[in-house]
Amino acid sequence: MKHELSSMKAFVILAESSSFNNAAKLLNITQPALTRRIKKMEEDLHIQLFERTTRKVTLTKAGKRLLPEARELIKKFDETLFNIRDMNAYHRGMVTLACIPTAVFYFLPLAIGKFNELYPNIKVRILEQGTNNCMESVL
Repeated sequence: MKHELSSMKAFVILAESSSFNNAAKLLNITQPALTRRIKKMEEDLHIQLFERTTRKVTLTKAGKRLLPEARELIKKFDETLFNIRDMNAYHRGMVTLACIPTAVFYFLPLAIGKFNELYPNIKVRILEQGTNNCMESVL
């Protein structure tokens, strides 16, 4: 059984708006696409989530039970994404690298470029040293 977060969001918005037309507008999809998505979800779950009339939809008992869980799932997913994106903001500071001159020109540019993409708030200081002095310079 494959359920996508987009289907859960569609379910919640439809439940809150009580209208396929209004929910489709809020989701920025067509009404037939929303209808298919909800129908597929109901088929996969083997249970009807909405009572449908020509003017509005209401939740069935199963739909009422699913609604708070779906809201919590979406909330948790959004919080997780926010926290992951926010983690990068806390990575600050400086990294000191001591290396031999050939590494500065041949190996480090690509590695430091990737590092800067991942951690833009961390500065990199490069000390170009002979082999014997590298360890002492970093410590």
